[in-house]
Amino acid sequence: MGEEEVAPIGHSNSTHVEKCIQKFNDWHGRKNPLGLCEDEQDRLAMSLSISDFLEMKKVLKIDEDEKFPRYCYDVSSATLTIQRMPSPIHEQVVSTVADGFSTLRKSLPTNYRRSIQIVTNQVFDEFDGRHDGTEKTPDTAVKITDAAGMPHVRFILEVGLSESYEMLVRDARTWLEGNNHVTLVMLVKLEENPPYVCPVKDLTDEEFEHLKFPDRKSINVKTFTLEGDYGPATYMGLAWVGEISGFLEVWERDKISGMAQITAAGRINLFDLLNTQSSLFTLRDFMELPVEGDHKVLINWDDYFSNLGINICELAAYRCRRMLKDRAGRADIRDADYEP
Repeated sequence: MGEEEVAPIGHSNSTHVEKCIQKFNDWHGRKNPLGLCEDEQDRLAMSLSISDFLEMKKVLKIDEDEKFPRYCYDVSSATLTIQRMPSPIHEQVVSTVADGFSTLRKSLPTNYRRSIQIVTNQVFDEFDGRHDGTEKTPDTAVKITDAAGMPHVRFILEVGLSESYEMLVRDARTWLEGNNHVTLVMLVKLEENPPYVCPVKDLTDEEFEHLKFPDRKSINVKTFTLEGDYGPATYMGLAWVGEISGFLEVWERDKISGMAQITAAGRINLFDLLNTQSSLFTLRDFMELPVEGDHKVLINWDDYFSNLGINICELAAYRCRRMLKDRAGRADIRDADYEP
């Protein structure tokens, strides 16, 4: 019997996995970025069987690379999704919700306080049923350690700007129907109107040069004008971020069917939470608390809105600098294999 063929490091014996690795490398290296829409620039989705996904992880050494981009693998749809770092608009939601839990945790007796962990960017793979084999990295997870010393995920926050509402709902269903310990999932869908398309994407080199952009290192938040409190953000008469709005939903598991469903609160417009401290759940939804009090998780959305304008300008500055960098790379090297 001949020896088993072993692929060299960085390569796979599977043609499909090789193609997916090449697609990832092109995307991660920003090859031909001006030819992609914003969603494609920020997010890469590929169809992979679970065996191909495990092979790709092995070849790229994903489990060993702490700097590998955030990813999730949904076994029910056989889809691997890889994301770039989230935008300031996205991260401010994460910070605002986490602060609500942190503030409440500080008010608890020591033994209860220490049983609560608020984590971000942790990969979870404890899913059952048709979701067995799934790996997900939520925006925020609240873990509660039980009396036996076992930590369990009880609350999940998923935020989407480039991510569609349908994808967020799929996230909620995966968490609630694939992990019996998860009690609630909060979905926050941010919307940009109009959806972003690079405003100079279709300009010829001559048309682009006529605009006379400054050096990209001089582009910052002060470069942009907010046309409204929450966008659009413009520069040179061009829109770099549209007007931002959004809504949230809290999902739970139906006690009879075991299926994920929206709570009675329904969909809530984020702007309806302005000047409020909202409480859609309490700590008792996640753990037993013999100590007195309601222990509401109060989320101060004023903190989010007070920073939203500058966060929009931060995103505008990033997009503009990224465009200038990509444009310079295309101008400097007229080669189909160029990777900035």
